[in-house]
Amino acid sequence: MKTHSKIPLISMMLVMLVLPFCMDAANAVPTYSHVSYGSASRQWLHIYIATNSSTPKPVYIWAHADGTDANSFDDYLWKICRTNGISAISWEAVEMVDSPSTVATSEADFDVMLDWVRAHAAEYNINPDKIVIGGTSRGTVVSWKKCHTRWQDIRGIYMVSAMPDPVWAFVSLGMGDDPRTWVHANSRKCFLTYYTVPNTDDIHDPMNGVKLTNKYAALGIGDRTTLYHSVTNTSTYRWLPAFIKEVTADPPPPPTAACTPADMTTNKTFTASLDVDTNDGYWSTNNVTYYKFTTAGTNISISRTTTVWYFGSNADGVSAKSSNRYVFDTTAPNVSGAPAGLTTNSSFTVTLDVNENHGYWSTNGSAYSSFTTSGTSITVSRTTTLSYYGRDILGNTSGTNSITYTVALPKPAAPQNVTASLVQGAGAAVRWHDASGIEDGFIVYRSTSSNSGFTAIAMPAANGTNCIDSNTAAGNTYYYKVSATNGSGESSRTGPVSLTVPSVTKTPDTLANATALNNPYRGTGDGVRFINLPENTVIHVYSVSGRLIATIRSSVYNGEAVWDTKTSAGKDVPSGVYFCRLSNGTEMKTIRVLVVR
Repeated sequence: MKTHSKIPLISMMLVMLVLPFCMDAANAVPTYSHVSYGSASRQWLHIYIATNSSTPKPVYIWAHADGTDANSFDDYLWKICRTNGISAISWEAVEMVDSPSTVATSEADFDVMLDWVRAHAAEYNINPDKIVIGGTSRGTVVSWKKCHTRWQDIRGIYMVSAMPDPVWAFVSLGMGDDPRTWVHANSRKCFLTYYTVPNTDDIHDPMNGVKLTNKYAALGIGDRTTLYHSVTNTSTYRWLPAFIKEVTADPPPPPTAACTPADMTTNKTFTASLDVDTNDGYWSTNNVTYYKFTTAGTNISISRTTTVWYFGSNADGVSAKSSNRYVFDTTAPNVSGAPAGLTTNSSFTVTLDVNENHGYWSTNGSAYSSFTTSGTSITVSRTTTLSYYGRDILGNTSGTNSITYTVALPKPAAPQNVTASLVQGAGAAVRWHDASGIEDGFIVYRSTSSNSGFTAIAMPAANGTNCIDSNTAAGNTYYYKVSATNGSGESSRTGPVSLTVPSVTKTPDTLANATALNNPYRGTGDGVRFINLPENTVIHVYSVSGRLIATIRSSVYNGEAVWDTKTSAGKDVPSGVYFCRLSNGTEMKTIRVLVVR
């Protein structure tokens, strides 16, 4: 009941809206009158065209106060517009808004009207991108919400006696939306004028506009509002031309973004560089998610077929979107240079080349070596199957080619300088010199007879020079032969050389009788032989400068040890004097040895 009792009061207040504007001002004569913008009879408008230029004009779309209609657009206001090159539209909807439903109907008409204006702008020399919305009293009520929900379609808001008391009365009764609800961070600039003074009894109290400007300020956009009050009735539109000029001024061009290099096809990863002349630029590789960059630019690594989209944007506008297309080659590299399969009796060189990135080759089909466009050379000295393929940095891989080269080599030369010596705790060491270079390996034979019964006990790999026979017994004499072998057969056997494994005898307890035989050493025999050594004797050989040359341990068989006059690295020592320090853990003795080459 309380709510209903207030409705007549609100209606009375709405009737009062018209009173301050019922002046005897002459109505403007429209260029085009009663133009229908919709199918309803109420949906019509007047169009006033500023004709002093062929350039499409900004347009001020004005809505009348209650108690009048679209005919009330007076000549005073039209003169202000036309003398400043501004076209105008006075539009009609529900003439009297006395309830939220009539406001809603007019707001819906606003949408239809604005869509019509934008669609027919060219017919009336109107610039659809330079629209300013305004009105008086009722006209502000029916336009306010749409000024903020369709902010992208307008440039500014210029209103007189905006949002009168009845609007707020509806809000207090829960019958309408609070006008502040529609203000948001993107709201356009708003210019409000009032002929009344603040806190007046007039329903067009400027404090209603202050509520709106305060909402702008609360959002941090207070600089987009201006409010003048106590203005004479004929001065309420005096700032309109300057305001329209300000908000419809063409902004400076948006930032220009650029991307290098240009469109291209490649097979190598590279970096695309993006720049923008003023902040900011935006880029994407899926045209959905965009990343910002500044005038400092940004770099993007390109490793696959990619389209880069980019544009510039700031408060003044957005540039056209551009794109660069980078296509990656999917053709695998080509490996060349391998001759067809052949048979030869000498070694030769295969030179492989690859036209991009990397090639890979192998002579066993499993372990591959890589090479680049600078190529590689492979020596073929025996029957070989050469396999190769190419791969680029994008993973494009060619098929594997395999070519067999048959090399009919002669039999290898027989090994030279075969020797056999005892190795404490290990057995017999058989050594030789590789005299071939084309062998695939060696065969070591052993027998207990110098003339027969030789059997293979080891097959060292190519380039080998020794092997250990650990299957020996004390008191036995063994005979050894060594041959080299390859695909063409086996060389003659070098040998035999013999080795007698001493019987185990009791070794001396002290170093007192230890001595060196074959001293001085003149290049004959196995080397310098030390005898009468206690068990676990260690011999350290030093040069005259004190540098350690070699270390020898005594035999467990006979208390002897042999220094082969080589360094621990296996190199012959030069002629000179060497000091051999013997030690069994409890005693120490030094014997001087002379080597003469």
